[in-house]
Amino acid sequence: MPIPAAPPPGLVAAIVRDKDVASCAADAGGSQAQYIATAFELRNVTLKSGERMTVAVGKDACIAVGQSVRVFIFRRTPGGFVRVLGDVSMAESVDVRSDGTVELPTHETIDTIVESTYVWNGKTYAFSPARSHVYDVPLEERRPYQIAVTFPPGAHETTLSGSTALNFGETYVFKARAGQTADIALTHHTGRAPAVVLSYGGKTLADLTGAKWTGTLPHSGTYALDVFGSGDGDPTTRSAYTIRLHIN
Repeated sequence: MPIPAAPPPGLVAAIVRDKDVASCAADAGGSQAQYIATAFELRNVTLKSGERMTVAVGKDACIAVGQSVRVFIFRRTPGGFVRVLGDVSMAESVDVRSDGTVELPTHETIDTIVESTYVWNGKTYAFSPARSHVYDVPLEERRPYQIAVTFPPGAHETTLSGSTALNFGETYVFKARAGQTADIALTHHTGRAPAVVLSYGGKTLADLTGAKWTGTLPHSGTYALDVFGSGDGDPTTRSAYTIRLHIN
């Protein structure tokens, strides 16, 4: 539901709490309310669970982030507007649904789009890796944002198989305990060897591109193993791979 031309003062105040928006509003001259009315597409969405949301999708170049625009969602409460999501997306692709999910696609690279999905949990919109995807434009292919690795009962080893293209592949996630030993080996590939990176909490622990790695895992929690194509070449050329993952 579109919001009238003059946005509520409480909504204006909530949006300009973002320092970048406040700076752009000041540069534009005039009142903050005038800026918000012209710089954002504003609409209301009522969730099936009853919560009332106001969506603000940026349309001013001053607050753009590369090819994406700023997106805010505010919950309307008796006490005012409470921000429950702030992210970026391609403007024409913002999808806020009454079932409590939000899809915000944005370019990760020129050729890949991350289709981030958020889920309302009663307090905020939480990012859902399990419901998010990565779309490769040259291949016209969509893959899960993450693939959870499971081991057969009583086993410590599993095999990961897939394919990569330029800047496109898979991200595997697995749980382990601090002190466990990980043995990761690229056992087979066709074409160019994929890049293989082990990380924890966004920090790279090992780059085992084209080789194997054995080491002691330093943390208890969820690890990520990124497998993707790198270098130059045709972005539609695929290379298959097989990786052995052993945790003990």
